[in-house]
Amino acid sequence: MKKSFLAIAAVSALFLSGCAATQSASIGGNYTVPAGKKVSASTSHFNFLALSPASADELDGVLQDLAKQCGGKKVTGITTHYAPRNFVIALAENISATGYCAD
Repeated sequence: MKKSFLAIAAVSALFLSGCAATQSASIGGNYTVPAGKKVSASTSHFNFLALSPASADELDGVLQDLAKQCGGKKVTGITTHYAPRNFVIALAENISATGYCAD
């Protein structure tokens, strides 16, 4: 009984362990904080066996969410953050963006 528990625990630890990294990017050369309301949006994606990476539609959805929060005004000072987490057989991706509504 104890050996089977240890075997299950070892297999579970192998599949549930992961490695995380982050990447950030900003669009444009404006490095000062813009005036206006700060807005943010994000999406998560689970990529089994690295067969289905996040699509452009998912990324466009994040940018459209920013624009919707600004009520149709221009969004400036957009920064993005990509945080992948690697598992043995899958990749969990979190993509977020932050911007400011133009006055």
